[in-house]
Amino acid sequence: MIIQTVFLRDGMVYVVLTPDELSVHSEGLRMSLRNWKKFCEQYLPDALSDEAFTAAQGHPIGEAEYDELHRLSEMTEAVLEAARILSSGDKSERDLRRKLKPKFSEEAIDSAVRLLKKRGYLDETAQCLRIAEAAVRTKHHGPARIKADLIAHGYSGTAADAAIREIPEEDFADALAYCIDRKFPDIENMDTADVKKAAASLMRLGFSSGAIFDEIRNRRKNR
Repeated sequence: MIIQTVFLRDGMVYVVLTPDELSVHSEGLRMSLRNWKKFCEQYLPDALSDEAFTAAQGHPIGEAEYDELHRLSEMTEAVLEAARILSSGDKSERDLRRKLKPKFSEEAIDSAVRLLKKRGYLDETAQCLRIAEAAVRTKHHGPARIKADLIAHGYSGTAADAAIREIPEEDFADALAYCIDRKFPDIENMDTADVKKAAASLMRLGFSSGAIFDEIRNRRKNR
């Protein structure tokens, strides 16, 4: 097997392999320039400073070199696929790994996740904050419900807690007031049994019993 040609296109290095110089059958791989340089450091040091890639052309490769080219190409493809998945919306690391698993090895997935974290494309705390802010603003959920939903979608409890701490208490208070106005507008006049039922319903939306009964007491004072 030989490296027939190497060329750069759109920031990616394309490597064409053939069984021999006369063969019409070829195999194409692509990888990042960084991964190509890793390959050259190990197997083709003379090609490291060759911006035209001519030093690599015609170079015979053995099984180890062939496997390494495939490994580095897979790592690049895993990063590209992970970036494509994240471009469609926030994903937890767990969900991202699940989507990559059918196509790539664990090594390639681990490498892609590390790189995306390093570059800030996979930031669970930032993602959790965006989701939590939307849940307070549009769904009017309380902190406990938001945390449970985030964990159910694969985010860590640590990331969920950090995001929730960033949301002002007034936003949760406004969300609770909205829910009460919509579902139980006469809550301050309800009897004890009905208040308990209403409180249970509000707790399922993620609000604490303390916050709920404080809001009820304030409404009774101001009626």
